Amino acid sequence: MQYKNPMALLLPKSDPPVLQLNLQDLEIHYTDQGPSSGPTVLAIHGYPGSPKDFRYMGPHLEPELRLIRLALAGQGHSPEDGGTTVPERVAFVRRFLDGMDLKSVMLLGHSMGGGISQAVAAVDDRVTALALLASVGLRRHKGLRWTSPKVLPALRSELGWLAMRPGIRQAFMGAGFPNSTGDGPIRNALISALELDFDMLNTLPELISVPTLVAWTDDDALIEPEISREIADRMPKGPRLHFQNGGHNLQKQHARAISSEILAMLR
Repeated sequence: MQYKNPMALLLPKSDPPVLQLNLQDLEIHYTDQGPSSGPTVLAIHGYPGSPKDFRYMGPHLEPELRLIRLALAGQGHSPEDGGTTVPERVAFVRRFLDGMDLKSVMLLGHSMGGGISQAVAAVDDRVTALALLASVGLRRHKGLRWTSPKVLPALRSELGWLAMRPGIRQAFMGAGFPNSTGDGPIRNALISALELDFDMLNTLPELISVPTLVAWTDDDALIEPEISREIADRMPKGPRLHFQNGGHNLQKQHARAISSEILAMLR
């Protein structure tokens, strides 16, 4: 299915208050909107990112379902002690599912959040459906080709970070991230991205059996459409949404179309 870029420039949005779940050794932040009964969608943003990344989908989803937006560790809300690798992020999400007593959810993952969503779905039967928007997976994407995992030791050191900070910020701003993005989330995002195990991510589609929506754009500056098409070919059946325009922020530019397909999947 292919949609054209929407004409409207003024899009509805919602920013519910950020809530806090205090576990014994972990603090997790999130937002919660919509009816408490019925289907639940747990949205997982990319890096750097926040619950606000799904603010344009909220008005379309919340009348019919519960939309919970998780703040990943180290991204400006939840503290950094939730880890940076995909297995650590998976454990973070599953702790949240436990703490919120969520028995059945659709995972809605954007960008790096799509990779985390796939990894959670592969091991947790509380996930009953997936929606992957401009998701990472299968192999290294073009948004990472300007750097190398070899810089991780320097990136983790304070002196190394100070030396690399100007160039890293320039690269992130050039990729379209807002100038207001803090140094902490950017540093955490790059460490997390460079720790991605693409060999592991490449095995996930065959471990997933739930209906899966896959959406992408032709003009994404970070994830080339070929990778999204490969994910679409290998994931279980579900809507396939191909947009000509919208860049990496398709959850904003095509919020209505994506939300409509999610609602149809969960009705």
